Amino acid sequence: MKWYSLFAVGLVVVPVFVFAQQASNLSEMASLLQSLQELVSNLARQVGERLPIVTATVHETDVTRDGIINERDWEFLRDRWFSADPVADINGDGVVNSVDFGLINRNWGKTVQ
Repeated sequence: MKWYSLFAVGLVVVPVFVFAQQASNLSEMASLLQSLQELVSNLARQVGERLPIVTATVHETDVTRDGIINERDWEFLRDRWFSADPVADINGDGVVNSVDFGLINRNWGKTVQ
């Protein structure tokens, strides 16, 4: 007996847990693996279509304008967490959130040229 547990997030179906008794033969195992590969491929395509890749230059993440991405920039964002501060909202989505912190983390330690 095989069963699959799926968790739906919007229109994206995310495999949370897949359980199957030991396959009785190699053909059954290959079929299960192919099904899982198709599911993961489809999921990756759907996520790529719905979630934009957000990037920012070193200059954009230097919110304190001191020439380096460091703890001062991180603290600047922390103090404006969930605000609409346009300087701290690096990606411009209207709110200072984890996306903006992620952009600072990506450029951490870099200097503005």
